[in-house]
Amino acid sequence: MRILRPVVGAVVVAASLAACSVHPGAAAVVDGRVISQDELQVAQKELAPILVGATASDILAVLIAAPEYAAAASENGVGVSTADAEQLLAEATASAGITEVVDYGPGALDVALFSLANANLSDLADGEDVLAEVQAEVLAQDVTVNPRYGTFDETTGRVELTDPVWIAADPTS
Repeated sequence: MRILRPVVGAVVVAASLAACSVHPGAAAVVDGRVISQDELQVAQKELAPILVGATASDILAVLIAAPEYAAAASENGVGVSTADAEQLLAEATASAGITEVVDYGPGALDVALFSLANANLSDLADGEDVLAEVQAEVLAQDVTVNPRYGTFDETTGRVELTDPVWIAADPTS
């Protein structure tokens, strides 16, 4: 019976972790849109040389917000394209001293689209108001984040990395 206790405990933990997401392999689900762990990991790897110090949680927060910002830019006449995002990434890559050509994936392109849309919206005469509206739309989304990456802060739109509840605090600290 003692042998089964650790096995039962492991099964309970595994089941509770699996229950964290209705979408296996999801880093986040935003209003039904899945941001996969693969997309996030590839984006973080691709962007690491040009976004030094950016964590997976940082990039995930941008991926959560990017579609809202891109849509707002289009609605306000300052839309951005995939070609614009590719150009921004090429310039950033060159500025970082990277000489090889990088074929950026969808996640990295979404981060660049967000950056461009944010800049374009900021430049509008009513940019502050528009950005406040867009951020309110981001915060109003139904966002579920895989606990591996943290929790979505509904007041800031950030993904905050937290200590998992199943890891006990260090008793010596």
